[in-house]
Amino acid sequence: VANIINDVLFGFRYKYEECQPLMDYCEGFKNILLGMTENKLLMLALVYAPIRHWPVIGRHAVGKSRDQFQKRDQPSGDMFRLLPRR
Repeated sequence: VANIINDVLFGFRYKYEECQPLMDYCEGFKNILLGMTENKLLMLALVYAPIRHWPVIGRHAVGKSRDQFQKRDQPSGDMFRLLPRR
């Protein structure tokens, strides 16, 4: 399913034997989402947005999830290396 979504969004499909970078990306994304659901402060920050700007609480509420997404989206991973150049 992820390969089909990748094909629709980016116009590129991995071969069945070479799809490990895509699977690693999907697994990491799943782990980030699971971590977000376990973060009670993040849920509170979604309801009460000014919490994001409080120094320590904002870092624990939103900063950790933001850092994980930024780390995951770095284009240095194998998935981006294998994308065809246009």
